[in-house]
Amino acid sequence: MHESSVLQQLIKLVNNAKKLKIEYGVTGQEVNRDNNNIITFSSNTTMEVNYSEKKGSISTVRGDFSGTYTTKEVFEDCKEEIIKKDSNNKLETSYIVEYSEEDYEKLFNIGGKLHPLQIEELIPVDSQMNNKCCQVCSPSKVITDSIQGYIKSTYAIYQKDENYYDITMIMSQLDKEAEVPLMQYCNTRIYTI
Repeated sequence: MHESSVLQQLIKLVNNAKKLKIEYGVTGQEVNRDNNNIITFSSNTTMEVNYSEKKGSISTVRGDFSGTYTTKEVFEDCKEEIIKKDSNNKLETSYIVEYSEEDYEKLFNIGGKLHPLQIEELIPVDSQMNNKCCQVCSPSKVITDSIQGYIKSTYAIYQKDENYYDITMIMSQLDKEAEVPLMQYCNTRIYTI
């Protein structure tokens, strides 16, 4: 694909953005170690990052048949405040993590917690879906090596407009203890705010 591919345009948008909003929606399977049953979970995360002011927040709501778990993380002044809530026991915990200036800066850079996905590690592949508004990619070894029991995944990046991208990912991985293949579906929206 030529240099102005959908993936290249997304990387340019992310790397030049002053403010981004990223929404991750995941539906997947995992093995409950207590009884070796496969459970389905869903997780929704909203991340807002101001790269100019080095501030950000991540809110995650994760649910399965056992309950709902909420985590809110706020990043400001080289600190991360984390608040966790568990719907089962109505328990709320909070704590603060302090970072050195150098480590705090890394959170906002490529590969950091406040940088969306690992888009630089996606590799375009030939597909009938490829056109000026869509590009199909596969993950590089950097991504696949970090996923335990990785089997296969496919990413489809859709450019909705010049400031809004939608990424769909389908992945299968093997739970090595139970020797069961598991599926995961993820939809990510990235846009400037």
